[in-house]
Amino acid sequence: FRSANAVLDYPQPGKPAWARHFAVLKVEPSLEYKLLTALESAGLHDQDKFALALRDLSRFCTSLSGADLLEIVQSLTVASKGDFASIQDDFTGSVRFGYDVQVTAKSEAATRKNVTIPQVISFNMPVLLGAGPVDLNVELLYRVPNQAGGKVQMGIRFPDKKFVERAV
Repeated sequence: FRSANAVLDYPQPGKPAWARHFAVLKVEPSLEYKLLTALESAGLHDQDKFALALRDLSRFCTSLSGADLLEIVQSLTVASKGDFASIQDDFTGSVRFGYDVQVTAKSEAATRKNVTIPQVISFNMPVLLGAGPVDLNVELLYRVPNQAGGKVQMGIRFPDKKFVERAV
């Protein structure tokens, strides 16, 4: 973020007084915005650690209730299923392999409450310290575990970050 410097002059009658008083305006990001950007820049987390970090931001969520968001994140299960197929070209005799991956994500909270797992999470929070709230959208990311019994990795991506900061 940026700062602005100003030079204030208080001339007395008949005596110019240049550059004796200065003012500096430092623009600081809000604590909420720092938490959101830190969560994004940290990359993917284990599911429990991600839910804990998101807990502090859940009250600013506008796309669904904070409690639903946390429950979805904590109970999300992701599975992938892949199918191989070999395709033989009758004309040339060459063989090609195809691979089809299907990823399914479900959450106990989503099933019980008829809530869909969000692709985008909306927040309404101040970007700058002392400023009014701004609508922000982040993408929910999750990675399928590498092996059976592995943990889901979760994170967020804030694609409009630079545009929001410039606008604010």
